[in-house]
Amino acid sequence: MNGKYVGAIIVCLVMTISAGLFAESGHEGHSMGKKSSSDVEQGKKVAIKGEVIDLSCYMNHTAIGDKHRKCGNACLLDKNLPVGLLTDSGRVYVIVEDHAKPKAYLQIKELAAKHVRVRGKKYMRGGTAAISILEVEVLKK
Repeated sequence: MNGKYVGAIIVCLVMTISAGLFAESGHEGHSMGKKSSSDVEQGKKVAIKGEVIDLSCYMNHTAIGDKHRKCGNACLLDKNLPVGLLTDSGRVYVIVEDHAKPKAYLQIKELAAKHVRVRGKKYMRGGTAAISILEVEVLKK
């Protein structure tokens, strides 16, 4: 066999084996069909208390509290900006709609600067913590 062909065959074999290894590991580090320890927590039911915030104003200039209620409601309702929950410990969760049960998400959008308890399912994606909201209850502070 010609040396040129042997070299080409070796390169093809190495590429085929490498492609198989990368395909098994998935894209961007995700496993394909295999659960990691962090996947166990995905979708865990939680009940978390905190202040409803509009994430745009909070991230841009730390806007929270009663003085930001009017602006927060405008941002959440009129501009349809993302909803967050700021816990007493300073943790921020993105609030997302459960597509099968959107009622609680629509309710929380009217509660800027209010203290609430949300019930839903907790998820972590790319370093972002989120709650797929199922229920919201306004609390007396």
